[in-house]
Amino acid sequence: MINTDGLCLGCMSDNGGENICPICGFDNTSQNPSYALPVKTLLENRYFIGKTLSEDGEGITYIGWDNSKNCKITIKEYFPKGFANRNPDKTVSMSQNGKYTFNEGLLEFLDINRAIILSTLPSLMPIYDTFEANGTAYAVCELISGITL
Repeated sequence: MINTDGLCLGCMSDNGGENICPICGFDNTSQNPSYALPVKTLLENRYFIGKTLSEDGEGITYIGWDNSKNCKITIKEYFPKGFANRNPDKTVSMSQNGKYTFNEGLLEFLDINRAIILSTLPSLMPIYDTFEANGTAYAVCELISGITL
């Protein structure tokens, strides 16, 4: 298991614990938005959370580190806009007017990601773990680097 203290929270490369990453330029004193998981959160005693990569109506995607496989990952958190709230203890609660929508979406999120895990289609980004925690669900896949078009 790698010492996560030396990882850049922006690119998950070992940067020797520098505040400004010499590899990607990320400021490691930065924090995620208040509604997102805080950087350095550990999920399932395995997945180390870095910066927020993207958000959409379904949830939030983070860069992360898998302490078991010693590799960079992305973690998608089910956090539907307008239906989810972040509590001070990092858990997720449903808005009062959206319990049915939240729960139906959560089941669909889990079903789709579990189906992808079992799939052998090469065109799908492989997901290697999905789990429920903090009142919501997560899907974990390998970080595939690329360039923006």
